[in-house]
Amino acid sequence: MESPTPVRILTVCTGNICRSPVAERLLQAGLDQVLPGAFQVRSAGTRAMVGDPIQPLSADIIRMYGGTERGFAARQLTPKILGETDIVLTMTSRHRGEVLQLDASLLKRTFTIREFARMLEALEERDNAADPAEK
Repeated sequence: MESPTPVRILTVCTGNICRSPVAERLLQAGLDQVLPGAFQVRSAGTRAMVGDPIQPLSADIIRMYGGTERGFAARQLTPKILGETDIVLTMTSRHRGEVLQLDASLLKRTFTIREFARMLEALEERDNAADPAEK
């Protein structure tokens, strides 16, 4: 039986050397603990420092929370990358706007990271309230 295609998540910031790589690596590490192989998380920058490694402080944060910065190189956000993405998580609303300028078809699948966190919290609250007998 063929394994399902992983959900492809893209995190986006400006330079792709600080915020989006931290989000990429920590989100991937966390999701792998829950559903190994079910998600593929990558990152890109709207004005990337192409080829640069993750900034040292960001690398420290990634390691502190169980991720790894190994193999990372910053990359520029492109329509091709967006075309290979199921969900886009941006660091700011400005980044969200830049993503949508490149590919407006992603409107319903592009969120700031805060918007996405709020949606997950709302779903969790709804699930907890749905069946109090299961608690």
